Amino acid sequence: MGLRALIDRVQGILLKTEQEWEKIKGEAVTYQKLFIPYVAVLAAIPAVASYFGEIIFGGYQYIPFRGPVRHNVIGAAFFSMIYRYIIIFVVIFVLGLAINEFSTIFGSKRDKILSMKLSVYSFTPFCLIGVLFIFHFHLYWLVIFLSLYGLYIFYLGLGVLIETSNEKKVIFTVLTGIIYLISLNFFFLLGTLLSF
Repeated sequence: MGLRALIDRVQGILLKTEQEWEKIKGEAVTYQKLFIPYVAVLAAIPAVASYFGEIIFGGYQYIPFRGPVRHNVIGAAFFSMIYRYIIIFVVIFVLGLAINEFSTIFGSKRDKILSMKLSVYSFTPFCLIGVLFIFHFHLYWLVIFLSLYGLYIFYLGLGVLIETSNEKKVIFTVLTGIIYLISLNFFFLLGTLLSF
């Protein structure tokens, strides 16, 4: 996937979601082709933005029950950037595996690649909106809130990709959203704590 194809895919999944899911369903891909370059490029956006955010606004991070803590800005920011970049890959992959497992519970088609496609492309809004992490997580909850559009993208993809019935799509989406929020918040908090 070249840069133009990547941009077209991002625009398609955000603006013409249902039509883009139809295209995605028919594409023969491997895990590697899903993650490289699509996730590799998009995951860099929040990771690099958080790096510059820590350098520009950093020096202090607020730790719950501990208060503001001063740290080595350059070293901690670099470590956090690498950690967050890797964690985005991990969360997307684990979520794809979970979607595949949930598919049997919800009477959907069980297919590892289609489940991974749902996870990968539903993360697009989070990665793009992650540019706001340049404000050093002061807008973290806004980023999370705005990235919930990814759940709508996921919802639309459920019927197309893994043939989930309409009456089960809402609960499937809610369950996936809960796992998404818990895993993302857990790993990002862990990264913050480890950067000291």
